[in-house]
Amino acid sequence: MYKHLLVLLLFLSFTSFAAPADTTTLTPAAIYGKEAHEAVNLLQRFHYRKTTFSDSLSSVFLNAYLESLDPGKSYFLEADIAAFELYRYRLDNLTMLENVEPAYKIFSVFRKRFMRQMDYVLNELVKTSFDYTADDYYDA
Repeated sequence: MYKHLLVLLLFLSFTSFAAPADTTTLTPAAIYGKEAHEAVNLLQRFHYRKTTFSDSLSSVFLNAYLESLDPGKSYFLEADIAAFELYRYRLDNLTMLENVEPAYKIFSVFRKRFMRQMDYVLNELVKTSFDYTADDYYDA
């Protein structure tokens, strides 16, 4: 329960609710870092488990954030995940320093991959004609 609540609070602090134009680069406002820091302080002080935001919890949050963005493992590349390892044990320290930049960097990579796939679907795949009467099958 604690992990889910903290992930939700951090996610809300890290994301913008407005849908930006395609040319917009999301950047964190200073207040987002303060909000994330305060959310962690509140949960550490008042949650019944008294869990501290540590390196191990940072790892759990990174996994949860990546899973929430790409549950089907369709967008992030292996190289992306390897690059995100830089944050695995640092999210706790960065959050206490009011730095939410990692969430924005990760989301930026996700958005780039997502937009590339949507561009392919909307501009290429939709124009392709398919024969639905053929006796084809997919053999995995």
